[in-house]
Amino acid sequence: MSENSLKFFKAIVILSFSIVVGRLFQLQFVEKAKWLRLSEENRVKLVYARAPRGRIFDCNGHLVVSNRSSYSLLLEDQPDSALVDIVADRLRMTMRSVDSTTRYPFVLARDIGIEAASYVEEHNHELPSVSVETRVIRNYPHGPIASHTLGYIGEISELRYGYVLGDQTGLTGIEKQYESYLRGKNGVEYVEVDAKGREIRRLSERTEAAVPGSDIYLSLDIELQSIIEEELGQFEVCAAVAMNPRDGSVLAMVSKPNFDPNQAFITAKSDYWQRLIDSPHSPLWNRALSSGYPPGSVFKLVIAALALEEGVVTERTTIHCGGGYQFGRRFFRCWEVHRDVDFREAIIRSCDSYFYHLGERMGVDAIAKGASRLGFGRLTGVDLPNEKAGLVPTSEWYDDRYGEGGWSRGVALNLSVGQGEVLTTPLQLVRFTSAMANGGILWRPFVVKEIVDRSGRQLYAGKSKGKRIPISKRTLRIVRECMRDAVNDPRGTGVFARSQLVQIAGKTGTVENPSGEDHALFCCFAPFEEPLIALSMIIERSGHGGIVAAPVAKRIIERYLCRKDDPEEL
Repeated sequence: MSENSLKFFKAIVILSFSIVVGRLFQLQFVEKAKWLRLSEENRVKLVYARAPRGRIFDCNGHLVVSNRSSYSLLLEDQPDSALVDIVADRLRMTMRSVDSTTRYPFVLARDIGIEAASYVEEHNHELPSVSVETRVIRNYPHGPIASHTLGYIGEISELRYGYVLGDQTGLTGIEKQYESYLRGKNGVEYVEVDAKGREIRRLSERTEAAVPGSDIYLSLDIELQSIIEEELGQFEVCAAVAMNPRDGSVLAMVSKPNFDPNQAFITAKSDYWQRLIDSPHSPLWNRALSSGYPPGSVFKLVIAALALEEGVVTERTTIHCGGGYQFGRRFFRCWEVHRDVDFREAIIRSCDSYFYHLGERMGVDAIAKGASRLGFGRLTGVDLPNEKAGLVPTSEWYDDRYGEGGWSRGVALNLSVGQGEVLTTPLQLVRFTSAMANGGILWRPFVVKEIVDRSGRQLYAGKSKGKRIPISKRTLRIVRECMRDAVNDPRGTGVFARSQLVQIAGKTGTVENPSGEDHALFCCFAPFEEPLIALSMIIERSGHGGIVAAPVAKRIIERYLCRKDDPEEL
């Protein structure tokens, strides 16, 4: 062997020896903790104590979301092919299906009852890999009431930091928006097992207790929520929002059809869930903040305030209504022949012809700019997921959609009466109505007032941010008075909302529906002098706002402010 070959051989030997020594050093010292943990996992099983989710209360301290104990049937690992069928047959219940993608431990069935749980425990030697776990599950005492606002939970679809398989997480509403506060922290118990996985003893010195989730106190008044849902019970599809005009807190939020979150969370494969998914009315959809509706004649309040503020008209400006307005080759109809009407009368009687003139004088961009300053076409910032901004179209928007020159200035006439392409949400409408009620403060709505941990320590305090709209006090006073007279003047379109118990101010709206009956709208506040509640509602395919929606709003406000449980007492 040559000298060079010998040197090369020695180098290989030294390098190999160094690698072996280095690897031994890494195993013995650097990765000692890792391998010690892995070795212990062969004899120590981790049993998780799932943290109970935080509770949810309404503004008066009434419990609206709680927890209760239940039994779940677990499959610890890959079973024999017939095991799931055997368990289903013995317990006489349907099991969740298992396939090649299943990850273990896997929940075969939830909330199985004490009899089934006892049977599994007594026959565990006959049912390998099957066990019973006591779990705390979500309970919604009021069922479907406020379901869209509260939301529902479901099992995690993929592992995330801080979660273990089988954990639930918020999927919609408050449950989703405040998941980090509600979920708490799982505890863990270390159990020593033998080679067959049988428990030997519990290592109590290594137990980590579960930390419950924090409690949430809402601005929602569950009593008012129940009143609104009861009064709207005769209608199939509708939405309503009630707000405190003094601070922007949401008092109630209704979307129908609704759903029972006690059933909705169970599994996406349940019959109940499938009925929700298949329904043509989308019960899981929160219409109060996620659906855009043309605002109809309610939008005339926006146009009136802007036109008066910009000097387009004065209180004394009179326009003749002969049943409509001729613009170019198109005749824009009014719902009635009003003859000569001034500014106030145009609002009180909801004269379309008057507002067609205003729309032509103002134009698309002035309407869009002013409406945006009043909170339309943008998110309100409410602390709930899936809010939509609506739409207030500009000339640029029309150019993009129809091409430059492909649309007529007549679209401004449609916008001026809340028809055409303008879209608003019930939440935006009640926010604007609140600004009319409180003297011009546009609040950012909020639903959560406070979050506290189980020791009573405050973690979060919800409060709104308000900004003054660029409308003078004089203009606001005139518009407010017009809203009052629209309800209390015998000629007003909202006369069916007139109350002998409380003075209500409001504005009706009727939205043309090309696929059926018109949609009925009504926005209002009360009492007129010192408002405590603002309310907006839309009832789909029901008729005229003044005939259908206004009397419903009257009953809601009377029952809320007068605190009458039985509407027949009013």
